[in-house]
Amino acid sequence: EDPRESFRAMLYAVSATLDDSRTQVALDKWNALRSESGGEGLGFLEALGQVLDAIFQPYGADASGTSLAQVRSITGPSPGALNAADLLVMVEDESSNNQLPVFVACCDAPAAVIPTVFSVYVRRRRLPEPSEILFCTSATTAEELELLLRRFLGARRHRRADHIFCIADLHKLSYTQQCLLVDMLRSRLHEYGTDSASTLLLVAGKPRQLAVNALSSQAVEIPPLEPEELRRACEAAFRLYGADTRAVASVINGGGKTQHIQAQVAARQARGEALAYAKVMLREPSSEASLVSALLGARRLSGDGRG
Repeated sequence: EDPRESFRAMLYAVSATLDDSRTQVALDKWNALRSESGGEGLGFLEALGQVLDAIFQPYGADASGTSLAQVRSITGPSPGALNAADLLVMVEDESSNNQLPVFVACCDAPAAVIPTVFSVYVRRRRLPEPSEILFCTSATTAEELELLLRRFLGARRHRRADHIFCIADLHKLSYTQQCLLVDMLRSRLHEYGTDSASTLLLVAGKPRQLAVNALSSQAVEIPPLEPEELRRACEAAFRLYGADTRAVASVINGGGKTQHIQAQVAARQARGEALAYAKVMLREPSSEASLVSALLGARRLSGDGRG
């Protein structure tokens, strides 16, 4: 297995956008620092921190001059679009006169969670980064929840003051997990405050969830953009960042999707394009980890071509 590809795959868990030249320099630096640190202990962690900082150094600045991490920009909602206003406005806590950058939303149905979450980022004219969103499942761990909360609370120290950290599909967490999440959030807010925090958004797809009720003072209505607006944003995202990503759909099973895809690949190969075909199975039990592993495996099998 190519160590460079493994290193890049690890980095995609942090950011969806990587600079190839920086990544290669960082990999060389990582190999040297890892040897010096002995591969364990505090020295090992410090070496890893230096390498990640070399890759994700500032890419720009906001109006106040604060350096920002790189994001993937896209076009925002079109003029006159419905629900185009950014409703994640800081809430004033009258009892303590503090602003709490935490928002809670409840969708009408589970299927509305993804459009609602995606709309939040489209209104900000960018795509979410992998480290910003956690879609909950029955297998979500307390560690995953706490890691996202810590990213939210320390975002400004790491050039991510403009990020929106999101925990979506809250309804898939058990009662016990939701209790734990609320307790962790309150505890970490009390311990660290919000001076270095960005914005946290919690989204549920069903009503009467414990986490939603417990944080009802932070509730906000954030209806999704119209489907056409989201479709336009997806098209822009695929065009700019999707490495020629295309979707083929059919209203019936056995409608010829695979044959159509293979014909398109064959036609492009005939034109001399270095394109390979690999089939990756995606089923209901598939997880994010299994999908990434399957995609990496398909890329290795396809050689130098791009599947």
